[in-house]
Amino acid sequence: MISISEKRGNASAPFVGVDTPFDQSLFAGIAFKPLLSKKRPFSENLEDSKFFLDYVFGKALMKRFTGNSDSEHIYLKKYDIPQIELFNLLTEKFPLVRMGHECANHLLADFLGKRKRPVLMDIGMGTGKQLCSLLKTLAKTRANKLAHLTIIGMEPFSEALAKGKAQVDELAQSLPFGIDFIPFNGFIEKTKTEELLDLIPKENDGIIVNASFALHHIQRRAERLEAFQKLFKAGVDSIVLTEPHADHMEPVFTKRFENCLHHYRLLFNIIDNLDIKEKEKGALKLFFSREVEDVIGKGEEERVERHDLPGRWIDKLRKSGFEAVHHCLPNYNGEMGGRLRLSYHRGGYWQFEYEGESVISLMHYERKSV
Repeated sequence: MISISEKRGNASAPFVGVDTPFDQSLFAGIAFKPLLSKKRPFSENLEDSKFFLDYVFGKALMKRFTGNSDSEHIYLKKYDIPQIELFNLLTEKFPLVRMGHECANHLLADFLGKRKRPVLMDIGMGTGKQLCSLLKTLAKTRANKLAHLTIIGMEPFSEALAKGKAQVDELAQSLPFGIDFIPFNGFIEKTKTEELLDLIPKENDGIIVNASFALHHIQRRAERLEAFQKLFKAGVDSIVLTEPHADHMEPVFTKRFENCLHHYRLLFNIIDNLDIKEKEKGALKLFFSREVEDVIGKGEEERVERHDLPGRWIDKLRKSGFEAVHHCLPNYNGEMGGRLRLSYHRGGYWQFEYEGESVISLMHYERKSV
């Protein structure tokens, strides 16, 4: 019987957590054969990505079970094309991510535009693409009370933070409201409540947090709860959270493998149906292939792509003192050849579905009224 877990089994076994040679052979046959038995050789050429998914999963499994995986953070690793650059391409060419940003910005702009001196804390701001788009939206909004905006740009990777700051500084010169941009180089889970309070100006009339595709990098569920609790204690009034709809927190490897295969097969299918250049499709698949290697190619202590289901995010938000806000969002139904549907789920979140499969979840929660 196969026994797969994240705990180390027989120390001499090449497949960590698989206890006997029989189990090793059986698991290897089950896992590798469907992926690596193609007669056509696999290609890493971005121009030819037809069999890329098979190649990616086979490669990730090889790394996972031969002990050749590395422990370097996916966004810190020195790739020829950095992961953050591929993510920027994703925001332009992958409609669901672009729409997720647009919907989040719609909610953020509604909150900020009703206040004179609000604070926006952007967790995992990257190079500032979504933030700059939000600022342009605010500048165009006519019924806008905004006089001065303080932005706390939180980003753990200094190079991306520097690029983001430069973009915001350049854009600020043309905005009809004042801007104070406070860069913060760090992880939210490693930041103390007192540090957050020091960043937030005392004169403000509302604090909102944006966290788009960022918080799933927090490795422990307890740390995620603590992060929301810190934000509540720091006086945050509202949180807009956008996350992939997938369960890659699953500790049992075989279950996580199934979840991973289901999620990324769907994403690759979406990419194949996009009306973009083949090289752009390959670049998008390259971005996701690195995530696959992280989800199933690394050990439990090293992996950082830990996507979770919306119900678990919501449970932590509620335990921290926040409650759901139901706002209307732009209507994307009928886009992408009629395959896309955006709907509000009674569990307290918006979901982007492609052909009936949930891909992205968006949550808007505010401080509970006393």
